[in-house]
Amino acid sequence: MPLRSLATLVTLPDSLGIHMDVIRFTGSYYKQIGFPRGCDQLKDPDKARRIFRYSSYEVLESHYE
Repeated sequence: MPLRSLATLVTLPDSLGIHMDVIRFTGSYYKQIGFPRGCDQLKDPDKARRIFRYSSYEVLESHYE
């Protein structure tokens, strides 16, 4: 599921996303199906997905060392 930050001040640090990290996102889905940033809509028209717009996140479990 592609994620998009609602506010530019809410960004994920590079230390997140390690295998088996557990993160709780708060936000909502866009009403229409869209494309992830950087996706070429003409070359990959089948990559349209529901985009989740998050406003905050909470790290429940991190495996960063």
